[in-house]
Amino acid sequence: MLLMGDLYIRDLEPEDYPYYDRWERGLHQLHVDARPDLFQPLEHPVPLEQYLAELRDDHEVRLLALVDSIPAGICSLSLWEAPKSPLLRGEKGLYVVDLFVDPAFRHRGIAKALLEEGIRRGQAFGAKRLSLTVWPFNQAAISFYESLGLSTRNLTLEKDL
Repeated sequence: MLLMGDLYIRDLEPEDYPYYDRWERGLHQLHVDARPDLFQPLEHPVPLEQYLAELRDDHEVRLLALVDSIPAGICSLSLWEAPKSPLLRGEKGLYVVDLFVDPAFRHRGIAKALLEEGIRRGQAFGAKRLSLTVWPFNQAAISFYESLGLSTRNLTLEKDL
């Protein structure tokens, strides 16, 4: 948990699903609009059953930001361990699945605070690396992540066949 002025961050709970679902729909729609060749419209990108399973999973971190007790944003992260392989270092990492702040609460440091709390949880797990995927169309997200010190480590190229 993190307390910072009027901002409070806690674990998501089952009763938080309506907020989570609304924001996941908005985030997913952003992807549908930009890449309709890849993403299809969904009423519930993360169905309730999946959400509840993720809340129970020790390798999943689901955070909710509240401003003056009003839900303001979410951050979903996954804790991972490198597979056993002579090619890879056996380390643990933290992957940002989703980060979304309600438009009414943007530019107040909420996304940064959510990510910082996620990083704190990842470090407690033993994570040595933070990673995420961001699409080139989402320049605002790229700028935000770069402002926090993240940099491009690899690229995925594609071609329609």
